Amino acid sequence: MFQRAIDATPEIDATVLGAYAIFLETVQGDMDQAQQLYQRAIDADPHHAANLGAYATFLKNIRGDMDQAEDMYQRAIDADPHHANILANYATFLHTARGDMGQAQQLYQRAIDADPTNANILGAYATFLKNIPGDMGQAEQLYQRAIDADPHHANILASYADFLDTVRGDMGQAEQLYQRAIDADPTNANILGAYATFLKNIPGDMNQAHDMYQRAIDADPTNANILGAYALFLHTKRGNIDQAEQMYQRAIDADPTNANILGAYATF
Repeated sequence: MFQRAIDATPEIDATVLGAYAIFLETVQGDMDQAQQLYQRAIDADPHHAANLGAYATFLKNIRGDMDQAEDMYQRAIDADPHHANILANYATFLHTARGDMGQAQQLYQRAIDADPTNANILGAYATFLKNIPGDMGQAEQLYQRAIDADPHHANILASYADFLDTVRGDMGQAEQLYQRAIDADPTNANILGAYATFLKNIPGDMNQAHDMYQRAIDADPTNANILGAYALFLHTKRGNIDQAEQMYQRAIDADPTNANILGAYATF
């Protein structure tokens, strides 16, 4: 339908071109054609903030072109200085690609000012604050605001559970949050794996941890980090050397350059 709309209308709207680019990227997996459509969309409207922001994220995640991605983020914000999602995405870029924590924090604050009840942005900023030295009280307040905004957001519930475990040492509330996260998204491999590792590290029934690892692997059989964590569990908690080695090998097959897994297997 996108192609028919483009063929039927020589002066096609930039919004349609941008939507088709996103479809080609995320659904069809045709990155070359997606890039062509992003460029056409921007040529059609050089000040279309959403297209500029989407293309910036494409350049960062797909092409690895950080300089051009940053230029697109800046153009997007110039076009719409109050676009919360673009501000937050640029904040993440500054944090992860540039290591500029100060400017990233300013962008997150601008994003929340622009959209104070956006659960994704509140959760992302909370996680950012959790992982840098500073006021953990502000991080916790943001997690709570994010969950108030979306009580069934599985990733935020799980991230807050990890905060309660690793920062606050509140295992009981952390477990409740992990269970809520799994209720919200029962096949989320990363959350199942994180809960399994949480259960492994506290006194209790290792059978439940074992079941969670298996559910996580059923949900994503090629997730190297979960396979590696399960291998460690089988070795240290079950003493099952043969199965642990099989899991390490599967983990390395899934991600042959994962330094953590390679190191754990070498130690094993």
